[in-house]
Amino acid sequence: MKLLSWNVQGIGTPLTKDHLQYLCQLYNPDIVFLAETKAPLSRMNLFFKKSKFHDWFIIPSVGIEKGIAIAWHNNIDMKLVSAKYNVCHFEASLDEKQVGNKTSSSSKTVIIQTIVSIGLQNAGYEGAPFTWSNNRKGEADICERIDRALTYGLKNSRTPRYTLV
Repeated sequence: MKLLSWNVQGIGTPLTKDHLQYLCQLYNPDIVFLAETKAPLSRMNLFFKKSKFHDWFIIPSVGIEKGIAIAWHNNIDMKLVSAKYNVCHFEASLDEKQVGNKTSSSSKTVIIQTIVSIGLQNAGYEGAPFTWSNNRKGEADICERIDRALTYGLKNSRTPRYTLV
């Protein structure tokens, strides 16, 4: 998952807006977080809509209080837990499949419960969000993360064993 975070100190100027659009095109972030936006709500909504974000949440600038904004693409499942003043608590998860039929959440739950019950832990992953593709063009291209490294070991073990699932 890629995150772009920027203290823009005002996104109302064309130069700042153009630079943000350039950064979004260059890095293609999944989530964009902007602090000290100073822009009115209508301008922020228009910016995110034109930038083709799936959804966004904005606390607008009021008086000398500067606003914040967070936007995300449809490959991110974001849920607002709470928001008070300029503090927001979100829960997010990265879907492991792009296009095609989605895996049912019940089958994911069974797999996760099994992994936890036998004491395995996710070893983490860095790299492209998907590890497999059917290599088709356009909307027919299905991408998915199909592998996972899990660790198992004693609490104080320095050399955990890794299993590729």
